[in-house]
Amino acid sequence: MVAQRDPYEFPAIRAFAAELAAWRGVLSKVELAETLGYTPQLIGQLEAGKNIPSRKFAEDVDTYFTTNGLFVRLWKLITETRHLAALRTSRAMA
Repeated sequence: MVAQRDPYEFPAIRAFAAELAAWRGVLSKVELAETLGYTPQLIGQLEAGKNIPSRKFAEDVDTYFTTNGLFVRLWKLITETRHLAALRTSRAMA
């Protein structure tokens, strides 16, 4: 998925981004990306809230950091609530 220019505003994506940055801690984006098989750019986009994570990415991060499913739960919340943000945006434009 292509990153947005501005960060997404809905809370679930912002929570995923904040948790990813917190769990990454002292690891560089490059180190995490190489370990998991992703690009550092994707890690940066996800931490900035400019891209939506895939389920596989959430699973990979959960496995790597042993988070007991935190990132998959956040991913599910993103997929379940994304349409609500779209509805608010379309209503605001009307």
